[in-house]
Amino acid sequence: MVFDSLDSFLPDWVRSIQARLVNLICAGGFGFLAYLMSTRADRFAEYGDTTVYLQVSIAPVAWMMALFLAITAAVHLLFVFVVVPVPSPHHPPPADLEGLVP
Repeated sequence: MVFDSLDSFLPDWVRSIQARLVNLICAGGFGFLAYLMSTRADRFAEYGDTTVYLQVSIAPVAWMMALFLAITAAVHLLFVFVVVPVPSPHHPPPADLEGLVP
């Protein structure tokens, strides 16, 4: 779901700050979830938790989840500093004015 009804009224610099802020909040949230999942994985490993029927250890799955959450947080943090152009129907790319401007 995309809420972009106000995008056509906002200047580009405001939308840039908005995108950076959203990515920073997402990076913090995913980083926190990665931390929680890694502590949970450590607890699973310490207790020796396994699945009920197959007796497979749960800790490696939780560590993998923590790793993917950390990667997601790193990508969002990268997007705070690196501008990724996103096409928008409200803001089409600038027209090529070569040959039209004297």
